[in-house]
Amino acid sequence: MRRSLSILALSLITATAALGLGAAERRGARTAPVGWDPGLAQPLAADDRLAAATALPVGDARGPEDLAPLPDGRLAVGVADGRLLALDPTGAAPPALLTRTGGRPLGLAAAPDGGLFICDASEGLLRWSADEGLRPLATAADGLPFGFTNAVDVAPDGTVYFTDASWRYGFDDLVVDLLDGRPRGRLLTYDPTTRETRTLEAELGFANGVAVDPSGDFVLVAETWRYRVLRRWLRGPKAGAAEVFIDGLPGFPDGISAAPAGGRARFWLSVFSPRSALGDFVAPRPGLRRVLLGLPRALWPLPARAGIVLGLDEEGAVVDVLRDASGRQVAGVTSARQVGDQLYLGNLDAPHLSRLPAPR
Repeated sequence: MRRSLSILALSLITATAALGLGAAERRGARTAPVGWDPGLAQPLAADDRLAAATALPVGDARGPEDLAPLPDGRLAVGVADGRLLALDPTGAAPPALLTRTGGRPLGLAAAPDGGLFICDASEGLLRWSADEGLRPLATAADGLPFGFTNAVDVAPDGTVYFTDASWRYGFDDLVVDLLDGRPRGRLLTYDPTTRETRTLEAELGFANGVAVDPSGDFVLVAETWRYRVLRRWLRGPKAGAAEVFIDGLPGFPDGISAAPAGGRARFWLSVFSPRSALGDFVAPRPGLRRVLLGLPRALWPLPARAGIVLGLDEEGAVVDVLRDASGRQVAGVTSARQVGDQLYLGNLDAPHLSRLPAPR
């Protein structure tokens, strides 16, 4: 059925090519897409454990994209209307307002002093603490302003690593960035002592989730449009070098986090949506993607609904697969973070986090 739908979609795109190119020209041909080879996807093991996940509501809000533990045992989440909320994981108390960022808070990371580092899609890298409130840290690096500040993590030495998904396209234009295909993402670092922001890796195909190895030896960054995760070495003989940690992923990787010691997985990787035949077909065909850019947004292909989380070991091998293939209980997972014995899953639109016992 999915293959038939992809063939039908391709036929519709071809049939409307003239209309699409005309629309693109009327818009001023904002971009000249480039192609890339999507490669082959690794097969997924059969699994339905995400279908048994339960919901932790976020009150009247929607879209808890990421989460971070607070010192008092509550969970911080950023939601679609710009609020930063504290959730009681027992559900005994309603969500409490911590602050408002003025934008769209996405990635969160606990600071060593109990505060939070926040990546806000439009407001840049922020910091919040109960004592100081909210304050901005960085909005540009190396003279280039951030376009889509996305995910953040903190190394054992206190250095902050974060991503700018695309310096050109913001949150509302992430599909445009995908269809454009030009790698505009960056992996960045912020030194809380010197307050210096630097670019570590540039020209990434939508720089998304970031996770520092608990030992501090390397940092991982999800390259969403390329179906892979990169590793940048921070210490040792390879310091400063970057390499592929895992590629051929079965979908678009999003958030990544380090797992507590003791389990099979060293990292939890969320996959926002599975790959499709249509997506793989248009990836190496920039002309066809330019046609798609010219079509009304209502005609753009929608991501498939499914829930996927992968457990990875320290060398990037898949050691666990959690799925809800139907997408009825869990879909569009944007983050996967283990807190204690629970695995919490974020999303862009639902009125809750999802959670389930963490596999061991």
